[in-house]
Amino acid sequence: MLAELTLTMEKPIIEQAQQYAYEKNTDLSQVVSDYLQSLMQNSEPLAQAETIKLEDTKPKKRQLGFMKGQIKVPEDINWGDDKILAEFGETP
Repeated sequence: MLAELTLTMEKPIIEQAQQYAYEKNTDLSQVVSDYLQSLMQNSEPLAQAETIKLEDTKPKKRQLGFMKGQIKVPEDINWGDDKILAEFGETP
């Protein structure tokens, strides 16, 4: 069963591959197909499946406040517009 595949690459590579296919009296699709088949037959898999235990997927507990006391805010920091602070009952 044939399926369509779209590849994107540099134009000079495509032109050279088309010339190669012409010289071999075939088409570019067959050249690519033959090459991919040879890769799959002559090489090791790129990746291996790995079993993941369910307990490894549980979210880890988050620590709140672990940086408390580690950061100092400058006294002269501008927290925003005084009008906005007043809206929330804060004094500048």
